[in-house]
Amino acid sequence: MSNYRLKGLTHDVCKPYITYMLKAAGCSEPFFTDDAFELIYSCINGAIRPLNSLTRMCLISGDTERLTYITSDSA
Repeated sequence: MSNYRLKGLTHDVCKPYITYMLKAAGCSEPFFTDDAFELIYSCINGAIRPLNSLTRMCLISGDTERLTYITSDSA
């Protein structure tokens, strides 16, 4: 069995990664503002699993509150 260690996402890759994953899920609308991307990145320390979990929680919360977009205040 091989072990792999990923370095994690850099700041420059975080926003395109989230945008790509949303498009892959069929979303063409930008749900996150730039300040929300900044807040999300500051919380994940480059790790992909927490990024995916936090992004999913933000989307669920935004849908529950019927938000048009997610800002740092609503994230």
